[in-house]
Amino acid sequence: MGIEPFPSAFHCEHTELGSRVLAMVSNGWHHPVLEAVVELYDAALADRVAASLTSVLQYSSGPALDEEISDVERLLPAAQRAAYRTAVERLAHRFWPAPQLSSRSLDEGPRDRFHSYDDEDQRSPDAPLAELPGKVVRIWWLTESHIHDPDRLLHAAKATGRFHPEGENTDQDIVQAMACVLDDDDRGFPGADRICNQYVGEVLNSSTDELAMFRQVTLPEFQTGWAQP
Repeated sequence: MGIEPFPSAFHCEHTELGSRVLAMVSNGWHHPVLEAVVELYDAALADRVAASLTSVLQYSSGPALDEEISDVERLLPAAQRAAYRTAVERLAHRFWPAPQLSSRSLDEGPRDRFHSYDDEDQRSPDAPLAELPGKVVRIWWLTESHIHDPDRLLHAAKATGRFHPEGENTDQDIVQAMACVLDDDDRGFPGADRICNQYVGEVLNSSTDELAMFRQVTLPEFQTGWAQP
């Protein structure tokens, strides 16, 4: 099954000639592609366009968001208004066309001649803690999120190319999808609201500690409530 492209974020580019709202379109296993959505001269309005599209991406529709969309549409010139409305509808229906790419395949070029991750075995071999030359940091995260729109979350996770559900909206699918989007963005998640975020971290000591792959480790105790690193 192919991976459907879908935006993971919206950004603004401001220059003396004007502003562009860009969609960062997840493209499966390849690098994300920046795609222009709306171009206009008003930088402040461009920021509002990007912010509202981000909200449509992350959250279900509601009175406040609908009012902001209508307000932005009213302020945009006719040509840009049509492009904005198209983007809003695509996000709401979870459909985004594949990015327009050059004739060269993404699999060609410098990416095929070297891979920086091929050096991992030299930098960080599979070895006990005492045999690693640098410091090792262990961080435990406690994250609780309210999944208010499971379909939106699952769609965003599928677009990354790292999530392949075995069922249909099962609890385990939702857990795996949440873990997948957590890797990409710790600020907001499509279809979910973070309600708790805590961490416990330490630099491991080779005389008293060991890596988890060589020794079972004990989960830490977290305090209740909201905590941000």
